[in-house]
Amino acid sequence: MKLFTAFILMFTLFSSAQTNKEVPDFSIAGLLPYQGMSMTTYLVSAGNSFIGTTKQINRVFQVLDNRIIVESEVSFKPEVKTRSSFGIKPNSIVVVIHPERSHALNKFNTTPNTGVRFSEPVYSNASDKVAPTEENKKFIKKEIILLEDLNREGIIKF
Repeated sequence: MKLFTAFILMFTLFSSAQTNKEVPDFSIAGLLPYQGMSMTTYLVSAGNSFIGTTKQINRVFQVLDNRIIVESEVSFKPEVKTRSSFGIKPNSIVVVIHPERSHALNKFNTTPNTGVRFSEPVYSNASDKVAPTEENKKFIKKEIILLEDLNREGIIKF
């Protein structure tokens, strides 16, 4: 029993350990057609959904940025400190262009503004969560890029 308790304690400490996940500097380009719209950038854990090869957002670790687009390219130098959750670590950046100032993120990578079911991902920080309404669930474009791909390319093109 003592061994089991020690194992659980170690697992709990490991699973909630703070990680300094290195998120590379990156740019988002090709934003000229979206000027005046809003853009939200998220640090997430994403994986393949059960059906098909589409990505599903499992956890939002941090909202990196929310802004109105005024330039054709935006650069980021993120400083990120996250807590892993039961071994789940951030592995992707999600960029969403949307018409409303705030955006309620759908965990499913769906076609913009269709009647597909809506489900929220888990948020590490409850204050990052936006309560969904019919208007703030809409988006114009959503891109999910793996951090390892971002390390190679350094740019997300719209």
